[in-house]
Amino acid sequence: MTSTVDQAVLAGLGGVSLATCALLLAHRGLLRLRYALGWISVATCVLALAFLAPVVRPIASSFGVTPTGLLLVFASGVLVVITLQLSVAVSRLRDDLQTIAEAHALLEQRVVQLEAPTTPAPVA
Repeated sequence: MTSTVDQAVLAGLGGVSLATCALLLAHRGLLRLRYALGWISVATCVLALAFLAPVVRPIASSFGVTPTGLLLVFASGVLVVITLQLSVAVSRLRDDLQTIAEAHALLEQRVVQLEAPTTPAPVA
């Protein structure tokens, strides 16, 4: 087999491995369905592009890179977008957590005030 075919097979196995890993994590409840579907989509794209590597050769040669190199650049871009989306989600969750913690502290203070024993005024 040629080097390009070997690289395509290796990339295809990587795509299948990624999809399998995402499915197993989702099945065990360690990965939410939303993110599992996103990773399965990435794996499907990797798998499709692995088989399109010979077709990508003219495009890659116009940039002066190998088809695998071009696919690697594309995959890296996808991973950067996923990382950015996850950063936005984590930032939003942090803000939500801070709001909930502040609301909890206010409610706890109110409960303590309401449960505090009231001392009757001394009778003179």
